[in-house]
Amino acid sequence: MTIFNWKDYYKLAHELANYDSPAKKRTSISRAYYGSFISCRNFLLENKLFLGRNSKKIMESESPNVHKEVYEIFKKYHYMYNMRKANFYSKNLVGKKISSWLSDLRRNRNKADYNNEFEKLDDYTHYSLIRSGEILNILNSFK
Repeated sequence: MTIFNWKDYYKLAHELANYDSPAKKRTSISRAYYGSFISCRNFLLENKLFLGRNSKKIMESESPNVHKEVYEIFKKYHYMYNMRKANFYSKNLVGKKISSWLSDLRRNRNKADYNNEFEKLDDYTHYSLIRSGEILNILNSFK
């Protein structure tokens, strides 16, 4: 079985953003979110960073609660990883940044997926690609 590289969603998001099509731009926003969100979830699972006993179960599930759980782990325990690996950028509160950016990306994704009207679609698409790329770069810096 081939393991999917979630960063490929980010690459696809970039490709779709170049088209002058609302459907492709909306899909770009969605793929940018999932490319970074699942990469973050996998990072936490691989490094066994959880909030408690239920946290691991939520993280391994397909429950919608996994989104909030990922945000909360990054927001509350960004220093925890610093103790195990010195380059977690605790001075920059990178965990809180990731949490906030993921939350923004999800709001954009919900807007793209559910709203009939979408003003400033190009701006939201651009923002989603920038933030998603920043998140993936930060995660990549931990390897």
